Amino acid sequence: MNNIIIADSTCLIGLERISQLEILPQLFTSILIPPKIAEEFGINLSWLEIKNITDRGLVFALKMLVDEGEAEAIALAYETNLKIILDDRQARKVARNMKIIFI
Repeated sequence: MNNIIIADSTCLIGLERISQLEILPQLFTSILIPPKIAEEFGINLSWLEIKNITDRGLVFALKMLVDEGEAEAIALAYETNLKIILDDRQARKVARNMKIIFI
């Protein structure tokens, strides 16, 4: 079973604030984040893997609908065909329309 997920910054920040960040590597074998999420989160963790997006045009288009970090995270999920952790209603709507599975 593919147990890799993409995380948005709000998920990481929220878990960090309640001292529960370690739950992610316990639940998933790999947690990927795009560069903008790494910048927004600002904490370097050995189990977070920064992965670049190849389709910058997709990111540009998505930035018209959601913020830059969410745009990169959604684009990465789309490119890799992986699930994504999203909290923002608009970002979930965009992901749903792109047939991206989110939690």
